Amino acid sequence: MKHQLLAPTASSLQRQWLESQELDKEFNEAITQLRGFKAAPHDKALLWLVWEYGLEAILPYSQDLRQTLQQGLEWQRIRGTPKSVLMALNWLQFKNVQLENAKVGRHYYRYQLALIIAK
Repeated sequence: MKHQLLAPTASSLQRQWLESQELDKEFNEAITQLRGFKAAPHDKALLWLVWEYGLEAILPYSQDLRQTLQQGLEWQRIRGTPKSVLMALNWLQFKNVQLENAKVGRHYYRYQLALIIAK
């Protein structure tokens, strides 16, 4: 114990501060174990991570939770862009889509889709 380093006249605040420093080892070990938790999560944690990141809307279009996390996080970063619209349409199995990006203020819409039916 480090208490022997304190002077006999040490205040209770100084003693408590010294005791709190002894917990560093325990916290560091716990943090080390958590480091890769979200990078390579256990299968039981996947649904909770989907919920945490707000990706529940993608679940009906994905069979694989790991893929949902990977693609969903990428989709969230580019949300509102033409690329995100095309990515979401790809999840809906629309492969041949043309996306028209209207100039701001010209129309009440921003994007217009042309769905091309392949024969």
